[in-house]
Amino acid sequence: MSAGWFADPIDETTLGEPLARLVGDVSWMLDRLEAELAPGPVMLGTARVDPEAATVVLPHRLVPGCSLVVQVAEWSSSVGCWWSLEEDPRTSPASWELAAEFPLRPDGPAQALAWLGRELRRPVVERAEGYGVARRRRWSVVLDDGYELPVRVRWSPESGEGRWLLWAAVATSVLGWAVNATGLQLGDGALPRPTGEALEVLALAALLGWFGVAGRDRPARMRAGMLAGLLLAALGQAAGLVLTGPYEQPPPTASVPELFGSLLGAWLPTLLGTAALACYLVAFLGLPAAEAPRPAWPRALPVAAGLAWGADLAVGLVWLARVEPTGEITGSLAWYGGLTSILRSVASGLALVLLFVVLDRRRGMARRPARAGLAGAGLLALASSVLFQTVVGLVSPLLPLSLVLPVLGAAFSLTWLAGTALLAIAAVEAPATPAPAAPPPAPLSPRAG
Repeated sequence: MSAGWFADPIDETTLGEPLARLVGDVSWMLDRLEAELAPGPVMLGTARVDPEAATVVLPHRLVPGCSLVVQVAEWSSSVGCWWSLEEDPRTSPASWELAAEFPLRPDGPAQALAWLGRELRRPVVERAEGYGVARRRRWSVVLDDGYELPVRVRWSPESGEGRWLLWAAVATSVLGWAVNATGLQLGDGALPRPTGEALEVLALAALLGWFGVAGRDRPARMRAGMLAGLLLAALGQAAGLVLTGPYEQPPPTASVPELFGSLLGAWLPTLLGTAALACYLVAFLGLPAAEAPRPAWPRALPVAAGLAWGADLAVGLVWLARVEPTGEITGSLAWYGGLTSILRSVASGLALVLLFVVLDRRRGMARRPARAGLAGAGLLALASSVLFQTVVGLVSPLLPLSLVLPVLGAAFSLTWLAGTALLAIAAVEAPATPAPAAPPPAPLSPRAG
């Protein structure tokens, strides 16, 4: 008897005579089906035998979670056969139209084998139907008269998949920006200050949920990196919301750790945001790089990016140098400012590296994800840049007062959220395998002499 189809080695001494005969015949039948249908409806090494229940279970390759079951019941002198969808396949059939029972004597195992062969040869039809926010997948077997009998239904979020979550993230982020920028009024009093920040947290949470649904088939490295990055970004935004309270002047004897604790809501979001950028970078490094004789960018571009990053670092150091060490508190603030400058510098550097990685991988990507990835990485670089923040701060006083808050909000929170969303879209739509290389040019024919 061939046991290659069965998940566990079979000890024939534990099987009764009818079950042992059935197991051997099933194994030979699966060999023939594999040669006939190529591939067959049962995957090698997935069939199971339960000697205590005298049952053979054959998981169907084309219907997830569905099995064909044969049970020898010597106490009732019968052999039962059915399609099952339960975690315990012995419980009940998926449909009574897909079940049969034969007398054990004289040829019950042979009849059960014939039933199995007929059912395993039945065509299986899979259909998908969209219902706005959800999608239904249905697997049916085709009966002898052509009727499609459903045996399995599975619901999942609509993707686009889960595209409604993406639109919810966009709408929530825009609403959060509007609340922060305009100081929207509710009745006689202003909305609570954290309202806009809470909406931004919800936007990142919706983006995380959308990627979790739509990016299920992404390569493991890209999926893990993007999920970790989006989670860290959401946690960073939530930390800023929860930990930032009314400012209280630290006591004159405050130590550096005490000052850091009092300003936790200011530097922790920056730390988590920087870690999120590192995760995005890891995710896109998992995409295959196009084989090309030269880089995918002009030679001057890395030089310009290096100069921009150097200018960003210089501006951060200038900010730090403006703190005059007149006391212990000011010295502690200098330590805090130094940490913030370092984190912002690292973040802008990671965003620039990410931009070059996406630029290098764009040859193997379709136009839409390539553009989304480049735009997202560029926006994240701007949102992390101290130089960009300085320019916006210098320009804002020149604008009408009614435009200052909208410009500041768009320059920082909306830029970060938009960049993150575009990068997630690029990760979902990026190819899982490299594009086929272009054929080499034909050799030039020799010149006639």
